[in-house]
Amino acid sequence: ERVEGKRPAGCRAMASLAAPSFAPGELQELQKAPLNLHALTPHQQECVDYMCARLNELSAEQLPQQKIREPTRLLRFLRSNQWDCLAAWTAYEGYLRFRKDKGLDDLVANVLDVNRDFFAGGTELSQLHFHEASEKSDAVYPRCYTAPAVDGGRSVLTDVHGNMLIIETPGSVDFAAIVELGVDSWIEALLWHTEMRLLLLDEFSIRTGSLARTCTLIDMGKLKTSLLMPGGGSRREQEGFKAWQGATKFLSANYPDTTYRNYMLNVPAAWLIEKLIVSMAPARSKDKYKVSGSGEDVVKTVSADVPVELVPAYLGGGLDWRPGTLPPLPVTVKAAAVEPAYDGLEEGLLSERSLARRDRMKKRGVSRQFQRFGHWLYNDHPEYEESSFATWDEQQEAKATAASAKRSWCCWCRCFGSQPAAPRHQDYASMV
Repeated sequence: ERVEGKRPAGCRAMASLAAPSFAPGELQELQKAPLNLHALTPHQQECVDYMCARLNELSAEQLPQQKIREPTRLLRFLRSNQWDCLAAWTAYEGYLRFRKDKGLDDLVANVLDVNRDFFAGGTELSQLHFHEASEKSDAVYPRCYTAPAVDGGRSVLTDVHGNMLIIETPGSVDFAAIVELGVDSWIEALLWHTEMRLLLLDEFSIRTGSLARTCTLIDMGKLKTSLLMPGGGSRREQEGFKAWQGATKFLSANYPDTTYRNYMLNVPAAWLIEKLIVSMAPARSKDKYKVSGSGEDVVKTVSADVPVELVPAYLGGGLDWRPGTLPPLPVTVKAAAVEPAYDGLEEGLLSERSLARRDRMKKRGVSRQFQRFGHWLYNDHPEYEESSFATWDEQQEAKATAASAKRSWCCWCRCFGSQPAAPRHQDYASMV
């Protein structure tokens, strides 16, 4: 609950712009000290005052929106840089330039205005989507962080410590659809979502007096692990997967100290997931990951932080949520002659029709060997010769015709493919 009449400690005037320096013992004590936003320690306050003094030196055009200048946001940069004030200011100044380039102040003003009741101490958000591609972006990359409220709004999910609870399902992500939607558009929608998420975290921090972060349940079940291997997946899947990895890195750099814990659940191959963590997570966040293998009790794994009623029902909890159905994407000019690249998700899995429509290209040389290993690892053996068919329906009709013809052959004809009535390339892969 909001602490009535209390706000985070403000800034005090400094005699000079010299960065505070601490003895080794003082710095160690500063790094271990608990953080009470309503009663900072003298050293904590000194660091905040330095950041505020540097802010006051900026021109009016350089100053960000007021919410971004509050001590709650400044402390995230100080903590992530181990209370090194110079390093914290350098990172924060880079963040201000990043915000300016992306025009995020207008977004912040809009979020605060539309959800004014929530930021005045309420419990419900009136609007979640602000970017034109936001809803489609969330469908391509399913996530849950709110639940329907009684009055028609959305209430934010929180763990037992007051951190924001987020549920993500990378196994249900259509990485090829990210490319169809447009990588730049998807990344911008993700950025806008992250900016709003930080506003929510800062609001929860003000209410509780301690820095609120995110506790994320990441369901890795059904993740196409071949994407982690060279040559795995289609070209579009690889492009979308790399866009996701790159977006995660630059968001971590500009939004520090926002992770409380990441539970990676139903991990199919621990060594591959460890490789994924190393490639995506900043060094300061690697120890915040908790990995749980397939078949383990999810409710028990997360019980220290997440109550059972907020664990999705399909994972054994009581929350009525699972990855939904993707809306159809608009046909781009480039793809106007063919149907959209995907139809949607069924029970969190890509439909057979969606998979059949994707471009499957046989690689050559060394890349082909990695591709074959990926097919073996994921038990995915595409028939590349069928990629010349214009539509999924034509592919299925050709398969049915070949199967019908094969049933009428004798065993010798099936083995050697000597029957001239059916094209050899349609049946050879099936026989093998």
